[in-house]
Amino acid sequence: MTMKSNYAIWSERHRPNTLDECVLEALSPSQEAFVRALQKGSRLPNLLFYGSPGTGKTTVARILCASKRYCVHQFNGSLIGKSDVAEELQKYALSGAMLFSEQRVMLIDEIDGITEQGQMALRALMEDPRVTTAWVLTCNLRKKLIEPLRSRLIEIDFNCPTLEHRQRHFKGILRRCGQVLAAEGINDIPDDQLRDMIELDYPDLRKIITSLQMKFGYRHAA
Repeated sequence: MTMKSNYAIWSERHRPNTLDECVLEALSPSQEAFVRALQKGSRLPNLLFYGSPGTGKTTVARILCASKRYCVHQFNGSLIGKSDVAEELQKYALSGAMLFSEQRVMLIDEIDGITEQGQMALRALMEDPRVTTAWVLTCNLRKKLIEPLRSRLIEIDFNCPTLEHRQRHFKGILRRCGQVLAAEGINDIPDDQLRDMIELDYPDLRKIITSLQMKFGYRHAA
């Protein structure tokens, strides 16, 4: 069951807070099992979540990092330059002991927005023996990342490479759309109509949910 927040935009209002609310069908079964195991573990490895926009990369990353076991510092890669990697990230990665957390985590969204020089600086920081931080990164375009950086990360693919995989993912999106509509008090939309809407923007669930709001949100407009 999805819980409503105070956000006006449905895609934010109904952003999942648990892995069970996510459409993890975007992952292969083995990678889904791996992600679920990470949530139960005590420490995070270095991770890269990559795939098309709106497939849940950032949401899953935030959920994994939400445990009180972690001291999390979050950044957006599009806003980071070479000097920021060398200075700002280093400041947090090398900061002192944590009082109430077991592991420091650097969560960087849109890492493919960092320049190649910035990526090289980040790689050097990850290699620093003084740094015991876990790095959780997300990107749309994995090919924009340098190989020396990628080789230090466990890669989780949010794309659907096969027809069978896409069909399973499509059903997961259909399920999630039904949950969002139900949370908004809308229970009379036929599955065939939802399927047609999903096909228009698949696999971008964020965009699909925005389309649902545009079409049916008037029912709750003030």
